[in-house]
Amino acid sequence: MSEKSQYVKSGLFSYSGKVITIFSSFIYTFLIANYLGPEIYGLVNYYISFILGFIGISGIAFLGGLIVVFMPKWKSRVLFIYSLFFVSIISFVLFLLLFVFSENIVAYLGRSNYELFRLASFLLLIMPFTFYYTQVFKSFKMFGKELKFNAIVAILNLSVAFLLVVVLNFGVFGVVYAMLFANIAGLVFLFLQSGQLKFIDGSIDFAALKKYGVFGVPAAFLRRGSEMILLIFMGLFIVDNAALGMYYVALKIASIMILTPVNSVTDVLLPYVSAVSKDKRRLSRYVSLNIKFSLIVTCVLSLLVVILSKSVLLLLFPAYVGAYPFILLLSVLFIVSSLNPLNNLFMSLNRMDIHMNARVGGLVCVVFFGLVLMPEFGVFGLIVTQIFSMLANKLILLSSLKSLGLRVEIIPRKRDFVYFWSSLKSMFLVKLRKL
Repeated sequence: MSEKSQYVKSGLFSYSGKVITIFSSFIYTFLIANYLGPEIYGLVNYYISFILGFIGISGIAFLGGLIVVFMPKWKSRVLFIYSLFFVSIISFVLFLLLFVFSENIVAYLGRSNYELFRLASFLLLIMPFTFYYTQVFKSFKMFGKELKFNAIVAILNLSVAFLLVVVLNFGVFGVVYAMLFANIAGLVFLFLQSGQLKFIDGSIDFAALKKYGVFGVPAAFLRRGSEMILLIFMGLFIVDNAALGMYYVALKIASIMILTPVNSVTDVLLPYVSAVSKDKRRLSRYVSLNIKFSLIVTCVLSLLVVILSKSVLLLLFPAYVGAYPFILLLSVLFIVSSLNPLNNLFMSLNRMDIHMNARVGGLVCVVFFGLVLMPEFGVFGLIVTQIFSMLANKLILLSSLKSLGLRVEIIPRKRDFVYFWSSLKSMFLVKLRKL
């Protein structure tokens, strides 16, 4: 199988394998959001988002990115073990800090129910490892294992949450218990499957790691720091938990309908571009095609969301009809996110200095627009701030392409539509012949 066909197959497989996850996630949102109501649903989702945000800002996300960049080249067992060791230390320290100071953190954010926050802090003993292991499998291009993990977690989370929240009336605590149970089961699955990873006991290029880390660490911190600042602003400026509930339902619906199909293709890109990072022509082609495909799919799906989402809310989420304007704004945000393959491009080239500059631009926008817009406009200000931040980030990345001798195309042309259609058609024909 050609490399192009393998890449297209991986992208299609990544999305098709998420059908169970998407369906389970939608049913979960329908049951739990409607049962709890906007105010309580908003609070528990905010706490979970805030706690898991520390996975990024603490360095765990950086280690995951490092694995995806370098493991396809080295397949090093030593790199795997050392990274896992640091993930373990960071995870335990984070849990202790948030568990001990939960009451103070909740008070600072102007919220209530610190017991819920304390329970949710146990996620920091599980989620960093599930994140790390999925990155490892992704780096080996073993996307099927990641998909099975996602399916296991989604189905168990839905089943256990329905039992605890709806049947046994555990309420909001049942949401966290279900998430803990599902991800523990998923982690056990990943651990058992890790024996199939084909590591090589070779040497590590520490010079490459050092170069990546010098700018990679601050770049990762700036990105996750921007997200954490937004979460803090949400706590300080969006005082109505019901508004947060509207936002999270809007985000879930828009993500399922728009973001998941696009990310399925983008997720498989980095291991491929990392492997061909020395060939600028192939690298530029991979990224150009990925951006064009992402842009086409995002625009088409965004149009469908604009047309259908209000009816979906009226029919299935009547208490959340007020989320419709948020969905429209999120569609704009996701269209801008079609340029996310640029992140993979610069990571594969180990040009984390450019990555860092782009993150600085995004962070400046988060602080400025967040402070200006969110106190006055609430969730609307939040989403507009995210849009400006992402625009600044991508414009800096685009302006840096010329200096590297790379030519990345963004606007799809007629030949691109023909290419995508022929690739998809040939892939499906091969599948049909096998049947």
